[in-house]
Amino acid sequence: MSGKRVVIASQCKLLMGCFGSVIESMRIGKVVGDASTGTEAVRLVQELEADFVVLEGTLPGPEPVEVILEIGRLRLATRVMIFSLTNGCVMRDLRLLFAGAVACLTGADSCGEVARAFEVAERGGRYLGRELKELLDSGEWERDRPEVLRLTRTERSILKQIAEGYRSKEIAERCFVSVETVHTHRKAIKRKTGLEGIAEITRYAVREGLIEP
Repeated sequence: MSGKRVVIASQCKLLMGCFGSVIESMRIGKVVGDASTGTEAVRLVQELEADFVVLEGTLPGPEPVEVILEIGRLRLATRVMIFSLTNGCVMRDLRLLFAGAVACLTGADSCGEVARAFEVAERGGRYLGRELKELLDSGEWERDRPEVLRLTRTERSILKQIAEGYRSKEIAERCFVSVETVHTHRKAIKRKTGLEGIAEITRYAVREGLIEP
């Protein structure tokens, strides 16, 4: 992979320099622009028709998920990579992955992992950095989540049935509740997990051990 046009959006000069060095030394491509806000990043992506944008997760302005969606509306096939200096926002980072980001990395990830993230994204995959992946696999992120964000037993049951292909009416009949009640639970599941669509729900259910892969 080479010749990719990359925009870096960060207020940290050190971060911008490090990513720039990795991108060029690994022959990924060239940094063609840098931004200090999410809004500026969207503008540069459109003007420069960037292949990738590296977005620091704590930039001022619009929320990262809004920036990802706005870049998606440009229909330029630009891939968004999220970088956080710490793993303290693991839940948000995972939601950004579901929202359309192709990779989520932290300051603990090596230059090799950064290069690997670009390679995976170039092939159409998604990449989770080592530290975030370890947190996800360990289950610590689930235990540390605020109680309000945890799925109830009923919500997990309904999510499982959605992943298995049951429609709201069928779930209502199986659980002896109204369709409106199922819709209420579905809204709660979406609010708590940020999951959109059957594909993301299925991946989540497999990862959580609710269904077999």
